[in-house]
Amino acid sequence: MKTLKIGPYEVLRQTSFSAVVKRYAGWLSAAALLLLFLVGLNGYVSRTNRRLKQTEASLRREIMERRRSQTTLARYRDTLEEQVTERTEDLKATNRALEKSRVALRELVRITSSPDLSHEEKLEHLLDTGCAYFGLPVAVLASVAKGEHRICRVAGDSRLAASVSGTLNAQCVERLLACRGEPLDIPDTSQSGPGCDCQRRGWKSYLGAAVMVAGRIHCTLEFAGTRARNGPLSRWDHELLKVMAQWIGDEVELQIAHEAQQRHQTEFARVSRMSTIGEMAASLAHELNQPLTGAINYCAGCLRMLREGNTDPEKLIQGMERAVQGATLAADIIRRVREFVQKGDLQRCPVDLNRAVRNVVSLVQHEAQRHEVSLELDLEQDLPPVEGDMIQLEQVVLNFIRNGIDAMASVQPDRRSLRITTRRSGEGMITVSARDSGEGIAEDVMPKIFDTFYTTKPDGMGIGLSISRSIIESHQGRIRACSLSDGGTELVFELPVAEVA
Repeated sequence: MKTLKIGPYEVLRQTSFSAVVKRYAGWLSAAALLLLFLVGLNGYVSRTNRRLKQTEASLRREIMERRRSQTTLARYRDTLEEQVTERTEDLKATNRALEKSRVALRELVRITSSPDLSHEEKLEHLLDTGCAYFGLPVAVLASVAKGEHRICRVAGDSRLAASVSGTLNAQCVERLLACRGEPLDIPDTSQSGPGCDCQRRGWKSYLGAAVMVAGRIHCTLEFAGTRARNGPLSRWDHELLKVMAQWIGDEVELQIAHEAQQRHQTEFARVSRMSTIGEMAASLAHELNQPLTGAINYCAGCLRMLREGNTDPEKLIQGMERAVQGATLAADIIRRVREFVQKGDLQRCPVDLNRAVRNVVSLVQHEAQRHEVSLELDLEQDLPPVEGDMIQLEQVVLNFIRNGIDAMASVQPDRRSLRITTRRSGEGMITVSARDSGEGIAEDVMPKIFDTFYTTKPDGMGIGLSISRSIIESHQGRIRACSLSDGGTELVFELPVAEVA
């Protein structure tokens, strides 16, 4: 060992701490550095481990949060899908209800705006449409004027409607009156108590609304069914019921106004006829005087023959027959005048216009002769009748003739002619015209001759042609006037041919 100089057999005197340090300083430094490195590495690893643990915990929490979020999202998704499905079904149901309402509204508009339907037909169609829309077999329109419940119209199932003798539910009518237009919907009348009229009459469901006219309750619109419903009708159905009630109210109000207008027009026309007859009084008196004078003379002659003892039967019979003829002629004149001025309601019936023209001509024949006017008739034979009021149409013809007679006052007597014509046109119309040979009407006056109170006569009232226009228009006809190229004026009215039943 010594020879090889391998310690510790080396010289002992050279072994010391400082020598060792000096001898192994590099190794010791390396060991120290290694130790420091290991300590630092341990610290770093420890910190890294802590961070990793923290990160792991955060990741675990995040994963848990994500799982909870996914669970919540899945629940929300399922809920949303259910809500979307429900909303889709609700939307489909709403669309179906809107489409149903749109169809019903279109039908109601068609009914109320149809010029071919009468007031009664419109009400009947409206009630039938309501029965079909609400699925209730019976509809009743009942008047509540003056505190009385009176049936105005019943529609729907004929078998069930035949059993209706009053309002469907008297108690509900009182509630309807209190609601003032708001619908009253009872899906199941058994829930209304044992005293409900509907139950006693066999109605299981009820729907109604008040009908307002001029701001007041005029009648009630009621529907009833023999089966109970699961629940009240939708808001759209209630709104449609209110629209129906409002439209029925409008129709009733229009009918009331139309009837008032007709009464006013009828009375106004009667006053005009009386005024016309008053103006013709002198001519009528002369026309009556002739047959009455003749009858008196024949009767006086017969009496004279009897006093003288002349009892020749043939002569007496001849004289009495002529007296009867004269009295009958006077009676016919008085009858025609009385019929012409009589007061009465408008009566629509088939009218023969040729007959109407002849009646008027027989009434004004003496008036025309007094004014030296030649009346010419050009009447087409076998004319179909028109629908109207005979007296009012005769009044129009009379106004035309008297207007023509007055228009020829300044014309030479030998040129005074008035031609009355009737013709059938190709449009299903009958035309009546009166053509005079006067001086015509100025262009600036022509648009105004049918205006009320417009007249070119010093003593005229200006109501004859205005009333004529009102009468013809109320008969769904047309009236016009035109000046002729060779002088004179032509007044024309057209009326539709009466429909054959």
